[in-house]
Amino acid sequence: MSIGGEAREVWEQIGNNNWGQQPFMNGYLNQRYMLSLDLHLGKRVRTFFELKSGLNSFRQGGPRPIDEKKLDFQAAFLELSTAGTRNWIKIRAGRQQLEYGSGRLVDVREGPNVRLSFDGFKVMAKINSWRIDGFAMRPDVARSAFGVSTRRVHFLRLCRWMPTTSA
Repeated sequence: MSIGGEAREVWEQIGNNNWGQQPFMNGYLNQRYMLSLDLHLGKRVRTFFELKSGLNSFRQGGPRPIDEKKLDFQAAFLELSTAGTRNWIKIRAGRQQLEYGSGRLVDVREGPNVRLSFDGFKVMAKINSWRIDGFAMRPDVARSAFGVSTRRVHFLRLCRWMPTTSA
């Protein structure tokens, strides 16, 4: 079992974001707090929980959706796997983070105060020198872990494979 956390405070100041209208300067404080728990039950079962809280203070016009989400799950999943070291398969279901490539298509959005997470399932496999990921996910856009969805979002489906480098 491991417990982790993160605290991030960033002061942002934007000039002329209203295209010449008042106010010319808009300064505000973004705060992000995260607390995680990673629990391994033997070699084949893993659970992971991560709470997040994104707060925004002093922004004229109020917080944007990417600035504030007061309390929600960033991740909460169950992962089942084979115990192999050379070849393995893992199945993960629940809320999780996805980040592929340069992050242009699928990413956690590290820049904004509220990181993006996805709900769905993911299958990962390593066969010889190949790593294969397949998933069906829905981004957590306007949903709270403690509330109901306010927007209809379609599932994102993708399969990715690539050779792994051996050390």
